[in-house]
Amino acid sequence: MRKLITKKIPVSEEEKRQRVEDYNYFENANIDVEEFIKRDIYDEYVELICLKCGHKDEIEYDLLLEMFEFDDVDVPELECPFCKGGTVIPSQFLDEYKKKNRK
Repeated sequence: MRKLITKKIPVSEEEKRQRVEDYNYFENANIDVEEFIKRDIYDEYVELICLKCGHKDEIEYDLLLEMFEFDDVDVPELECPFCKGGTVIPSQFLDEYKKKNRK
C-alpha cells in the first residue's frame, strides 16, 4: 500500500492517562503514568471519500492498516457506509483515480 497522508490530532492528557492506566492494568505492565503523559502522542486519521455519493469521512490510520495488513493493494478501497453502493478511497488519490478511469 502506498504511503497515506494523515491528519494528526494531539491526544489529551486525560486520554493519555486513561490509555496508560488501561495498558498497565490489562498487560500487567508498570509504565510510569506521569512520564507517559509528558510525551507528545497523536491519533492519526485518513480522510476517505466515496466515488459515488461524494461523502467524506475519516478513519483511524491504524485501523485502516490493520484492515489491509495482508492485502497486497496499491490503494485501499472500502464500501461506502453512507450510500452502501459506492467505493470509498483515501481522498488524496481522488484526482488520480478520476484521470485513470476517464480513459
